[in-house]
Amino acid sequence: MKSEEYKKFREQFIKKTFDLSDTKRIEYTEGNQDLDVHTNFRRIGDELNMNPVKVLAVYLIKHIKSLMTFFKLGQTFSNETLESRVSDIINYLILLLSYLHYEDMKERDDTPEKR
Repeated sequence: MKSEEYKKFREQFIKKTFDLSDTKRIEYTEGNQDLDVHTNFRRIGDELNMNPVKVLAVYLIKHIKSLMTFFKLGQTFSNETLESRVSDIINYLILLLSYLHYEDMKERDDTPEKR
């Protein structure tokens, strides 16, 4: 694949990945997506007495395990495509970083709510 083809593929894939994130966020945050994109992880964490990062890790590991199955067997066994799994992994990693960033801001008393 030539560099220009790769750049085009990458741009299209990242756009689809971010679109998937925006679509799923509405469901996962129970309509609270504009106030807290991490709502799902916080609420489940509260229900299970777990840190939200650990909840996020469970979601992420599910997709990584599926990806590992693909590496081992060369195929997927669900209705989700490999592309969708990779998109989910990317989106969960971004959610992880954004959660950690926000928590760090809160610790430094630098959140928008406290300004």
